[in-house]
Amino acid sequence: MTIAETLLAERLDDLRSADGASSPPANVRTTVDHLLDMAFDALWHDDTEHADLITAGAHMEAAIKLLQAYRERLDRLSEVDNDEFMLAAGGTKNERGGWTMPATRDA
Repeated sequence: MTIAETLLAERLDDLRSADGASSPPANVRTTVDHLLDMAFDALWHDDTEHADLITAGAHMEAAIKLLQAYRERLDRLSEVDNDEFMLAAGGTKNERGGWTMPATRDA
């Protein structure tokens, strides 16, 4: 399964599991949106301008950590996808992590 197929399958699972506002966010985008909305609500609690900076900061930090974890996951999926491509093309991985491709004959 390619990286795109993996991500599409996960997105379909997310969409199938989302039950509307009553359930927790089902994917990264809605989770980040939810955390940022909660941070905004903490800053403008009841429109009284009494900002809860600690809670807002915690929600923003959670959103950043989630995005960083997702980026690391995407990088790993991309690496696996590249390894599969290179192996399928006949390449071999050397001890330094680089790839050696088989010699091609010029016609």
